[in-house]
Amino acid sequence: MDVTRDTPDELLLEERLVGVRSFGAFFTLTGAFLILLNAWRGGGSFLFGLLFVAIGLAIVLLPRTTTIKFDRPRARVTLDRNGMILAPVHREVALDKVREVVVDAHKNDEGGHTYRVELHIEGEAVLPFTEWWASGKSDKSAIKERVEDWLQRR
Repeated sequence: MDVTRDTPDELLLEERLVGVRSFGAFFTLTGAFLILLNAWRGGGSFLFGLLFVAIGLAIVLLPRTTTIKFDRPRARVTLDRNGMILAPVHREVALDKVREVVVDAHKNDEGGHTYRVELHIEGEAVLPFTEWWASGKSDKSAIKERVEDWLQRR
């Protein structure tokens, strides 16, 4: 997640997933190459090619991009998630209901931790910045601090 705008009136955070989608495109092209190789030489690469194409397309099409906008003039926080296949998500809360920004830790099966940034909202469900937890606490902590700094400038 990147801060793409930071002004006294607005803080905009965006996650575009360019790297994830590039990886999916690579998987899809590899699968297409395996299918063409099978047509040219024969052999068992056709099924592997189809599998690679299916996985690659899922990686490209399923993730949703996330935009979080903190808007001081409107006194709102807006979260939008948009994808190519999955239904969009829109959530809007009053800025004065934001109680704290937290880096949430989740213990995985191997005993390690993964993290995500969340807004705790008074009287409402937690608003997570991402739909998943990921490794690396320092980048999540940096986003948390950036949001807290912006909120304190009220």
